[in-house]
Amino acid sequence: MLETKHSQYTNITDSINSFNITSIVGYKESAERINISLCNLLEVSCENDILLNKAIDKINGEEWNTESSQSIFKKYTNLPTEVRLQPGARVMFLNNDMINDGICNGTIGIVTSINRQAMQVYATFLSTRSLMHTIVSPKTSYFTINGMNASRKQFPLQNCFALTVHKCQGLTLPDISLFLDNQFFAPGQAYTALSRAPSWNAVKIPCLNRDAFSIDNTVLQEYERLEQKSRNYPLTSLYFNHRQ
Repeated sequence: MLETKHSQYTNITDSINSFNITSIVGYKESAERINISLCNLLEVSCENDILLNKAIDKINGEEWNTESSQSIFKKYTNLPTEVRLQPGARVMFLNNDMINDGICNGTIGIVTSINRQAMQVYATFLSTRSLMHTIVSPKTSYFTINGMNASRKQFPLQNCFALTVHKCQGLTLPDISLFLDNQFFAPGQAYTALSRAPSWNAVKIPCLNRDAFSIDNTVLQEYERLEQKSRNYPLTSLYFNHRQ
């Protein structure tokens, strides 16, 4: 079934360059490359329509370069080190500050305009109720690292033309393109990626490699144990014993 689906859609370039499809990949770096490529294809009227915003990281009040702090900060905050915001960019909201409006961590929307002077982004999200037009400003996430006060200030937004398997867990996406290759490094990742679409017709597989499918041996052993137990105690006998 997977091979048939793969044979129907093998053009990787078309998949990457589609604004209507969410690409699901294994590594964060791969997702970032796709997001940058698609943002570069969006039409802009002037340079002021693009906002490349880098996070402001601090430890004990001292500002750190994100290249140095990211390895430490990534365990404490989901705010990105950098986000590219421009009209037409697809973004994911990253906290629950607007949950009363039906927008939560994982809600996907589209940037409609930006105000560089006010550091505000206007975006439309498909909430649990309806389309929500809202203004998003940078937020500061506070946490403690080895007894030191730390913080990151950034827009609670992430580019999401492409997402990692980890980031799309729990989401239902209307159309997905799966890069099932050796970047899928953990058991269950391929299943998680495949189950993000509402139907099989919404799935495209431009890349298919057996290395994407790994098995947790403990799960396999448990499956074999249950299978053996079912052979020893057929359902039919259990049913009739219960009826008697």
